[in-house]
Amino acid sequence: LDEALEARRGGARMILQVHDELVFEAPASSVDEVAALAKEIMEGRMALRVPLVAEAGSGANWLEAHGIEAAGPEALPADEPEP
Repeated sequence: LDEALEARRGGARMILQVHDELVFEAPASSVDEVAALAKEIMEGRMALRVPLVAEAGSGANWLEAHGIEAAGPEALPADEPEP
């Protein structure tokens, strides 16, 4: 994947790998192309009995990339009084 990103010379790079997740930094103009490339490589490099399915998301931060709306303090549970 690193080699493919470097070969396309679009300014995208992998910046983090955590467990089953890869985080990339890419210009906004190439996000869709980079996501498609990563998905293609991740799903197609090995023949497995169970298909490997990769998902992609994009955003300015982790919450946006995962389609999660940031909740304000009002969304947090109130502290329960001690008995």
